[in-house]
Amino acid sequence: MTSRDGKYNIKAISTKLGIQPGTLRAWERRYKVIQPTRNTAGHRLYSEQQLHVLHWLIEKVNQGFTIGQAVELFEKDKKQSNQTAVQINDDYTYQLACEIKQALLQFNEYEASQLLNKAFSLYSIEKVAQDVLGVIYQDVKALKEANQITAAHEYVTASFVETKIKHLFLAFPIDGRFPRVVTWLYGKEKQNSLQWLLFALFLRQKGLEVINLGEGISLDDVETMIREVNPGMFVTFYQSIDQIEPVSSIHCTLDKLFPRVGLAIGGEKSLQHVRADLVPIGSGQIEWDEWLNNWLSSP
Repeated sequence: MTSRDGKYNIKAISTKLGIQPGTLRAWERRYKVIQPTRNTAGHRLYSEQQLHVLHWLIEKVNQGFTIGQAVELFEKDKKQSNQTAVQINDDYTYQLACEIKQALLQFNEYEASQLLNKAFSLYSIEKVAQDVLGVIYQDVKALKEANQITAAHEYVTASFVETKIKHLFLAFPIDGRFPRVVTWLYGKEKQNSLQWLLFALFLRQKGLEVINLGEGISLDDVETMIREVNPGMFVTFYQSIDQIEPVSSIHCTLDKLFPRVGLAIGGEKSLQHVRADLVPIGSGQIEWDEWLNNWLSSP
């Protein structure tokens, strides 16, 4: 399911946005900025992207604009953005990422949220997560390593990105036909959690139920979790190359205790540096797709 697929009925949208269904219908008839799809019974179904557009319009109305003025602003902004996107689509997503990053480095989360809503109105959830939020996260990590920003700047920005990705994660429904997946961010500190979060989002978009275990979880607690959840797959994300050896040892232990649970390893450099006895998931959506298809199709 993509961000353009209809999945929210009008009651759900009304509850999420705090406006009456009749108002939504009137906006649809008069301004035609949102055109939901219809299911077989003729009921309206709104997509994730349309939800973000409506949220943007309501924020403008709350700022004092009429709905007509808000729609005009949206259409004008969208037209300008589309013209830019036709010429330099990737550059524009990077521009948005830079603008959001700059707002966060100035501790202006409101402006950052406004710009992020704009990104969602133009691009799919997958593209915003990877090419906007992902870029911000990596850039800020690099700035901190170069001592060009403070730990406070890094914390605020990273927290913003992680919170937004987790929010997107909860927006996708679970298909109970798939086995559960547990992911574990290995280590005592959260040095690099971006791939871990994006992978969980990827799986949830596919309909899989994902349970994330963050940093600092002990092996005893992991074993207890696996016993209670009985997942089909357990994926460990290492955060540095020197963690591969202990992860390998842990997987040997888990394989003996839970022979029916699949085991895999993830990380930004998992394909280049992973040991032969560990199963890598890859380092991006194309490779994740291949890994997932192989796992789900295996006997």
